[in-house]
Amino acid sequence: MSTEKLYDSSAYLCEFEAIVLSCTPNGDGTFAVILNRTAFFPNEGGQKCDHGSLAGVDVLDVNLKDGIITHTTSAPLGVGNTVIGKIDFEERFEKMQCHTAEHIVCGLVHAQYGFENVGFHLSDYDVIFDFDGVLTREQLDEIEDLANRAVTDNLPVTAFYPDPEQLTSMTYRAKLDLKEGVRIVKIGDVDTCACCAPHVATTGEIGQIRILEFEKHRGGTRIRLLAGRRALLENRRVYRENYAVACALSVTQYETYAAVKKLEGEISGLKYRLSEQIRREMALRAEIFSPEQKHPVLLFSDMDMDALRAFANRATEKCEGILVLVLQEAESRKLLLSSGSIALRTVLPLLKEKLSFRGGGSDVMMTGSTMATAEEIAEFFSHL
Repeated sequence: MSTEKLYDSSAYLCEFEAIVLSCTPNGDGTFAVILNRTAFFPNEGGQKCDHGSLAGVDVLDVNLKDGIITHTTSAPLGVGNTVIGKIDFEERFEKMQCHTAEHIVCGLVHAQYGFENVGFHLSDYDVIFDFDGVLTREQLDEIEDLANRAVTDNLPVTAFYPDPEQLTSMTYRAKLDLKEGVRIVKIGDVDTCACCAPHVATTGEIGQIRILEFEKHRGGTRIRLLAGRRALLENRRVYRENYAVACALSVTQYETYAAVKKLEGEISGLKYRLSEQIRREMALRAEIFSPEQKHPVLLFSDMDMDALRAFANRATEKCEGILVLVLQEAESRKLLLSSGSIALRTVLPLLKEKLSFRGGGSDVMMTGSTMATAEEIAEFFSHL
C-alpha cells in the first residue's frame, strides 16, 4: 500500500477529498492519520512539509516512510470518513518559488563551473544549499544576474517521470544514484534535475532571486538564498532598517557603512580617553587611601579591571594583609586580590571552599569571580 501523491501531478492543488484509512494516537495529544491520497507534501529531500487542515483539523506535520504519507493532526479523524484537505497555499507557493530558484542557481553553477549541489535545506524562512567547490562574491553576482534573466525569460517548468529507457539517455543532476521512480524537473534549457517537490509552472512566477550570505564550508561553498515573496519581504525590511540608520547618521543610504565605521572610531577614541581618565582617577584615589582593616574590602561598580589594577598597584603597599577590590555585577561579583605580604596562592583553596571563588593568578595578584554577596565577602576576610 502507498499513498497517492496528488502534488506530483498538480503543485497548485490546494483543496482535495480523501478517505481516512487509519487514525492512531501518538501519545502526546496528536494523531497519526493516513489517507488514501493527499496533496500535502511531506518532509522530504531537504524541504519542510506543507501545513493546512483535514476536515477543519490542523495538520501539524507530514512525513513519508515506505511510500506511506502520515499526517500529524491536532485531533482525531474518523476512519472510513471522506474528508476535505486544505493546503496553506501561500506557504506552499513561497516554497515553490524558492525551490525552483534554487534549481536555476544550481543549474547555472553546474554549467559554468562544474560544481555539484551536495546539500540542500528549504525551511519556513530561507534556502540553504552547498556546492562542492569554492565560489567568490563576484562569481555569485554573475550567477544571480543570469538567474534573474531566466526569471524574466519566463521559462516553462515541467515535472515528469521518464520511462527507464528515456532516463538512461538523459543528462540530469541528482544527489543520489537513482535507478527507478525518478521524477525529473526541467526548467527550459537552464536545468534538468531529479526532484520530488512541487515547483512553479513558469520561472516568471518566481519574481526575483536573491543570493544572500555565503561562506566556505567543508572545502566548498554554502549559500543562503531567498526568492519570490520572501525576497520581497527581506528587501523591504533591509531597506527600511538601512533607511532608519541613514536618517540617524544624517547620511545617504549608500553611505551608512562608512558612517558607522567612522562612528565606531570616534566611540573607540572616547572609550580610550574615558578609560585613561578613570585609571588616573583611581590612581589618585589610591594616593589618599588609608586602610582601616588588615584585609580592606572596597566595593566598586561601573568599572573595568584595568582601573582596579591601577588602584591596586598603588594602594597595596599601604595594606598589612590582602587588598580586596569587589566589582559588583548583576548576578555575580568580580574580585581583584592584591598583597605584598601574603602569598595569595596559599589562601586560594580557602577562597574556593568558602566563597566558591573561580579564578587564579600569582602570589601578589589574583582575579576571579564569585556568586557570594559583598557582605559575605567582607565577612570572610574579616575573619581571615
